[in-house]
Amino acid sequence: MLSISFVRNVVIGWVGLVSVVCTAHATCVSPPDASGWWPFDGNLQDRVTTVSASMTGIETYSTGKVLQAVHFDGASKLRVAGTANTDIGAGSGFTIEGWINPAAMDRPIVEWNDGTLIGMHLWVGQGSLYANLRSGIDDDVLMESAGGLVQLNTWQHVALSFVKATGVATMYVNGSQVAQQTFPGLSPRTTYDLVIGHSIVHDGYFFDGSMDEMTIYPRCLSASELQGVYDAGAAGKCPADTAPQIIQQPQPITTSVGTIQ
Repeated sequence: MLSISFVRNVVIGWVGLVSVVCTAHATCVSPPDASGWWPFDGNLQDRVTTVSASMTGIETYSTGKVLQAVHFDGASKLRVAGTANTDIGAGSGFTIEGWINPAAMDRPIVEWNDGTLIGMHLWVGQGSLYANLRSGIDDDVLMESAGGLVQLNTWQHVALSFVKATGVATMYVNGSQVAQQTFPGLSPRTTYDLVIGHSIVHDGYFFDGSMDEMTIYPRCLSASELQGVYDAGAAGKCPADTAPQIIQQPQPITTSVGTIQ
């Protein structure tokens, strides 16, 4: 960058270096409208709100599907304080999606609870994907895929979407629809804190394994959008490009007209 002012036959200017970084993301995807996105790349920060989740237990990271992943040892959990961003059941629909690498079956992926009362939750069953779209304190609304879909000790992408107007809830594993049911008039309860890797059902269950790129949306992602997230694989979701930065502060120069380059 060069700023120049002319005083008779003398040029007085400032010369500095500007770094313009435009990251190319050839295969990553960016489904719009995420209200929470936890990449778990060495920290627990939400890329949407920049607020970090709180870990109970040992905070460790492992090799993820996309860069790093958070590891759950069967006794650790993450809690995200309930806000309008996490209350995805309040709007016209929602989607929960992310990569999991479970070391054990019958374990919770996410659950909305306040430590006593339980809202909606999504689990790994016995090789299945299982959800309870609770709309009240004791109103269980259950759905489950077939077994044999979710595998141990390997990365797989899972998702649950819901359209409130139609009541249609859909489950996906690795970009493919594996279950769909209709629940007319349903409004899943997500007013509590969002807990990742733990459930207070039956005195408490913990996830055992790793999770990566957990993301929530206050709308229903289409089948093609979820297929795109799965197809992106290790490329993951596109981060925002880095804004231009001054890497060397401008310095004043004085020279004769016609000699500056």
